[in-house]
Amino acid sequence: MSAELEERSLSEKVIRDIFCGVFASGTWLKQIELEGRYKVSRTTVRRALDELTARRYVEHVPNRGYRVTQGSWDRRSELREIRRVLEVHAAKGILANAPEDAAAQLRVLAQKFEDSLENGSLQDQIAANGEFHEYLYGLSPNRTLFEELMEMRRRAVAMVTAPWSSLREMRSASRDHFAIVDALESRDLARFEAAIDGHIRPGPDDTPDRGAAPTAS
Repeated sequence: MSAELEERSLSEKVIRDIFCGVFASGTWLKQIELEGRYKVSRTTVRRALDELTARRYVEHVPNRGYRVTQGSWDRRSELREIRRVLEVHAAKGILANAPEDAAAQLRVLAQKFEDSLENGSLQDQIAANGEFHEYLYGLSPNRTLFEELMEMRRRAVAMVTAPWSSLREMRSASRDHFAIVDALESRDLARFEAAIDGHIRPGPDDTPDRGAAPTAS
């Protein structure tokens, strides 16, 4: 594997672990520990960290090192606004492109997230939530849009200590998932767009507390 491919591979592995909750928001990423965890050289780790900094998953603090990005309320709110525009925009293409069994497949993933609320760890819940949205937006025929949406969702998760601030918020997210499935099954574009938009809008626990990073949907 070339040095460039190795660095890209490491970057994606770190992003995956951030997304799955292995590295929470604010976690310091020690280079020697990353070398051991991923079995790569110090040079590869440094270059991957520089790439992750450029992509805003990681921030470099002079004389301290690198840590997973800590998102402010304003930054999280800005990402949510962009996501609302793009995810609702994606709805039309998804409906036009989705196969007949898409709603059934998506319902299985919605149930997987619901089940994880009772029996799973936080990492299980984050992974199940990610699977739901990756399948949903993977139905879009616009691959560039899909890639951008996944990138924004991963960055949003990286900015917070936990994607949900309470069990109530998690249950609300689960209800939203089933509402999206039902709307997809109905093939009603207005209903589908409204279900997606409703899932992204701030919930009752998602308020601008300046002392803590906001949650992710």
